[in-house]
Amino acid sequence: MKKRILAITVLLCFALALSACGQQPAATAPSAAAAPADGAAADPGDDFHITIKFSGASAATNPDMMMLDEMCKRVTERTDGHITMEMYPNNELGSLADIAEMIQQGVPMMTNCSSDFLADYCPDHAALNGAYLYDSWEDMQVIAKSDWYAGLKGQLDDSNIHVMFFGWNGGHRHMISTFPIRTPQDLVGKNARVSGGLMFVEMYKAFGSSPITLPFNETYQGLQQGIIDIVEAPTYTLLSSSLNEVGPYLTLTSHIICADVVIMSTDVYNSIPEQYRAILDEEVNATCLAYNATVDGNEEEALETFRDYGTTIIELSDEERQAFADACKDMYTNIQSFSPDIYNTIRSIIEAD
Repeated sequence: MKKRILAITVLLCFALALSACGQQPAATAPSAAAAPADGAAADPGDDFHITIKFSGASAATNPDMMMLDEMCKRVTERTDGHITMEMYPNNELGSLADIAEMIQQGVPMMTNCSSDFLADYCPDHAALNGAYLYDSWEDMQVIAKSDWYAGLKGQLDDSNIHVMFFGWNGGHRHMISTFPIRTPQDLVGKNARVSGGLMFVEMYKAFGSSPITLPFNETYQGLQQGIIDIVEAPTYTLLSSSLNEVGPYLTLTSHIICADVVIMSTDVYNSIPEQYRAILDEEVNATCLAYNATVDGNEEEALETFRDYGTTIIELSDEERQAFADACKDMYTNIQSFSPDIYNTIRSIIEAD
């Protein structure tokens, strides 16, 4: 019943976002099968067809995958199949690092991933997914509108990665574990699952843990078999993979408000005729905004389910949370590929708004 309510909420939020953007979801591009009028030039987009595979890391039942799947269907419908989008959740096509590399190489794919998966192509972009960097999702929007971020987007385009949206709210990330966590010292010597993103790896190193790269669809077995001791993610993502069954403790560290991006190959993006590219842009933007509007509610609903299940939820005091922030404050200066004083550069843009 809860999943059904969530699905209805998701669709309503999307409809509101489309309305705010002045879009009509049911609109379609002219059919490629329609013949031009006598003497009229054929539309250069009539012969264009492309299949774009959208790769996601979460389970199909996760709210983000549900909304992205609907987006794929709408793009296909609105372009009359000139852009055919296919959804592949749960790392079915490979890890996020693999997908980012394939996109950079020009494979017609899209994904939503954390900012630090772009470290190889624009090092400073990885810093945007740092621990204890943002106070709220609105901080990301300040960054997204800045001239500084426009420069990062240009660097990525030069590397054949086009950012379609920055600031997909990946949610407040917390830690589910096989043991109680209340201080950074509790993490020393423990095995922590990471997706492979630079900032997650460096954060756990700062805590004294051993980062273990593992696809998210293997985390249940990893916790169950003792391969890993900790998994971090938003509450609804942890719940969608039933990690409450194998992780008895949930610590609300809120260590990262994940600043995700939606990306595709710049060359592939530029190859799409303008009338279809505009539809793609509209749908991506509207979907991201609609999803962001659901995040807080999704997190609260998931927390309620954890409580009902009997998971031990550990809420940190301000002082305890600050201890985690202090433990990883040097991660920004320890990464040699970052521009000097990158943390203060980002914070100064946010605070100047």
